[in-house]
Amino acid sequence: HLHLPLQSGSNTILAKMRRPYTVDEYRDLTESVRAVSPDISITTDVMVGFPGETDTDFAETVTFINEIEFAALHVFPYSRRLRTLAAHSEQTVDATVKRARVSALIDLAAIGSLQYASRFDDTVRQIVWERAIDGLLVGLTDNYLRVTSRAATDLAGKLGLARLQIRSDGDIMAVPTGRAESGAT
Repeated sequence: HLHLPLQSGSNTILAKMRRPYTVDEYRDLTESVRAVSPDISITTDVMVGFPGETDTDFAETVTFINEIEFAALHVFPYSRRLRTLAAHSEQTVDATVKRARVSALIDLAAIGSLQYASRFDDTVRQIVWERAIDGLLVGLTDNYLRVTSRAATDLAGKLGLARLQIRSDGDIMAVPTGRAESGAT
C-alpha cells in the first residue's frame, strides 16, 4: 500500500497550492511504482473548492482520478486557514458547489475502490488477521484490502492465505486456504 497525496488533478490548482509537482510528474511516479508492484494499492487525498478552482479544474481532477485508478480516495473540501496565502484569496468557491464536488468524488471513489478490489476476486492473497468482531474475523490483505471471514476466530493475530470473494456491495469475504502462521505484527 502506498498513500500519495494528490490534492488536485489540475496543474493550475496545484500551482496555486504551491505543490512541488505536476499531474504529469504524479502520473510518472504512479506508473513507476506499478511497474515494480502491479497489485499495489495506491490511495490519495483530494481537496475540492480551493480558492479559484473552476469547473474546468474540477473536471481535470475527475479525469485524472479516473486515469490513475486509485484504490481509495480521501476527499475533503477546502476550508480557510489563517496565516495561509489561500486565506487571503478573493476567489472563493461557493459552499454548495464544494459540497456537490465532494459528493461527486465520494461517489467516484466508491466506484474506483470496487473496481480495484474486483481485480482480486477469486484470487488467493496473504492476510494479516487482525481481530475477531461479533463472530467475524477481520483482516487486511497484503495489498491493503479490508476483508472479513467466518473462519475460526482463533486466527486473530496470525498470517494466512485466503481466497477473496468480492461482493456486489463492495464487501470482501475471505475464505482461508492455507495454514496460518503465528507472530503477525
